[in-house]
Amino acid sequence: MKPLKDLKTSIKVTYENGDVKYYRYIRNEDDTFAFVEVDENGNDIAENLPEGEIIPDNYIHLTDNVYAVTNDNGVVIDYKERSLDSKGNYSWSKALKPNITGSATPIISYNAHSPTPIPTQPPITIPDKLSIQETPAIPERSPMHTNPPNGNNETSDGYIITYITTITKKFDSQGNLLSTKKDGPTELSRTPLTDSDNNTPDKSKIASTLNAEVAKMSVGVSFKNELANQVLVSLNAERAAAGAAPLQMSSGEAYQLAQVRASAMAMYDYSDYNSPLYGSLSDMLSMYGINCSAPSENNWRASAPRTANAIHARFMSMDGSKQARISSNYTNIGIAIVEKNGYYYICEVLIN
Repeated sequence: MKPLKDLKTSIKVTYENGDVKYYRYIRNEDDTFAFVEVDENGNDIAENLPEGEIIPDNYIHLTDNVYAVTNDNGVVIDYKERSLDSKGNYSWSKALKPNITGSATPIISYNAHSPTPIPTQPPITIPDKLSIQETPAIPERSPMHTNPPNGNNETSDGYIITYITTITKKFDSQGNLLSTKKDGPTELSRTPLTDSDNNTPDKSKIASTLNAEVAKMSVGVSFKNELANQVLVSLNAERAAAGAAPLQMSSGEAYQLAQVRASAMAMYDYSDYNSPLYGSLSDMLSMYGINCSAPSENNWRASAPRTANAIHARFMSMDGSKQARISSNYTNIGIAIVEKNGYYYICEVLIN
């Protein structure tokens, strides 16, 4: 990742396979931010505008015929105007940010344990370390639409726990989204794990060396390294804004620890700092004789797919994770992402 001297808001990213891409950094008044791909001169890449009769779900009405365009994370990245010609046909065109009373950027509250910014009043409190799979929004023109209740399971402390979440959306007569209300998650059931689940960790089979454990746990596992590198790009941009030096992607112990812990999360379907196989990160450091005064770990089981910005935003929404990721005490990080059964199992490890 390299800032472009002539374009203060743009960066050049060179990936491991040699591909080069350019991104513009956007930060809004509400401190949300995003990276938008541009050409090497910082110009927007040509896009296919929607048909004039269609108001996409990520277009949020601001004033008159001007809409804010949001990305997959709900962050405003552009503005579009919807016009009506003399023949009664609608069309979309690029617009400037409107000058209206207050902020033209929609107010977005971050749910403390979901990376997707959700327009809510007030923010919803959710128990620690809970993964939520939300039903995608369905565009409707009726005044009120309630998505079917959406359930998800979590394995924690020897139990399979089932939760349910309901999302209700309110629209005006033109089909513009006015508000979103989220009820839940509510625990529906809690069932003890048994041997019949065939998913019981066996600590007696843990290898005596970290290298051997990585080799064992990586069998049949595919790590999403390009996505992990994109998460690092987002993190280093945040560190740069905070005046901290960029982190390097570890190829040693930090990455190996992230690999085996993410693989175990995928194998036993959990998201917890206290692994049922390895215990805490500190336990694992002691197990393999690794000296570290202040180890830090971030993990998450998220419904797939998730963008790098969404993963970054989720970890930055929690104070403890944010402090560790921005800390100048660390120089490298291990990020491992495993995809299995429709989920991403994500683990970040920082050790000094």
